[in-house]
Amino acid sequence: MDYIVDKDLEFLKNIDSKKLNYLGHILLYDRIGKNRSTAFDESFELLSLNENNRDIKNWQIFAREIQCFGGNSFVNTVRRNGVMYQEILDDVANKMELTESLKGKNAVEKETKIIEKLKKYVEKIIQVQEELSIEEFQYVLREYFDTSSAMERLLQEAAAEQKHWVYKIGNYIIDKFYPEFKLFNPNWSVIMQAIVEISLLRNSTQGLSIAILGASKAGKSTLLKYLKTGKFIQLDEGSMSLERETSFVSPILNMPINEGETVPGDKIYVDKQKALCQNKDLILFCFNPKEVLEVNEKKNDFLSRLGMLKDLNEAKKIVFIATHGDLYVEKQVRFDLYKMIHTAEMGDVSSKLNIDDFLCVNLKDEVSTKEMFDIIKEKLL
Repeated sequence: MDYIVDKDLEFLKNIDSKKLNYLGHILLYDRIGKNRSTAFDESFELLSLNENNRDIKNWQIFAREIQCFGGNSFVNTVRRNGVMYQEILDDVANKMELTESLKGKNAVEKETKIIEKLKKYVEKIIQVQEELSIEEFQYVLREYFDTSSAMERLLQEAAAEQKHWVYKIGNYIIDKFYPEFKLFNPNWSVIMQAIVEISLLRNSTQGLSIAILGASKAGKSTLLKYLKTGKFIQLDEGSMSLERETSFVSPILNMPINEGETVPGDKIYVDKQKALCQNKDLILFCFNPKEVLEVNEKKNDFLSRLGMLKDLNEAKKIVFIATHGDLYVEKQVRFDLYKMIHTAEMGDVSSKLNIDDFLCVNLKDEVSTKEMFDIIKEKLL
């Protein structure tokens, strides 16, 4: 069988061979550890070499297994290859009643929605107190739904949850008395576990690089701590130096972060701000609107920083955050800032950077801060 060039699986070439081992086990072994009859001998050899610390990395073999596993085995034999990963995801979406909502979406978006729907249903039936992380969800699937029949029943119930009772009864009768007409693939457990693992592997190679800008004491360090810990940490003094956190999963954004960096508020960094932001995916621009509106020096600093951002790549995500939300009335501040920016002939910059759509937050209030980050996450998706 041949591997089909598949852009949605190409990222596997950047994954360390050791990290591919669990995906290999899902694809090559059944629930009691026996070899899957559909797998190829060279795939077992590759997995064995990986586990014995041999320096070998042929990600295409596992990618081919995924493609073949998602296709009809007879048709695969005739055409000498499996199916593209998008087709596998589309089949899953169809089984889970998600086809319409995922029309036109890319592989990452489909993975996310498929996992999200099944995870929510699993959380419901096992009655967890808090939302499961993706790793915890993976553990639950492996420990409690690792058989084909268990996963099949889970998917049937998740897909039929909102359906009419007649559908549910009909599906039960088919499952009970006519198993040959089962709605789902008998290897559905492996398909779902593979999708979850692929999503985890994909996230391990993808992460945001974030720059946090603003004047001194605008809340930059506090925001960085939020990103790293998900909690408010009281900081009494403004930072006078660059702060940097690398390679972590943000609990408040629920996504990997390659780098989070604050750009110091000192004036000497204003001119360097643009260069520091060039390689960042997300820019959080913090400002204290009360100071900007009432202190002329702060106003000029704010406008100067805006001017430095106007020539950045338009594809970059820039979010403006009005901090110290406990010190002002939001509606009035929005009006006054709009007037100030446009009076200062910064209207074109405002329009390009979408400054008028800034977020207001009191960083001491963890609930409102979490809501703000939820909005930022939506902007990123």
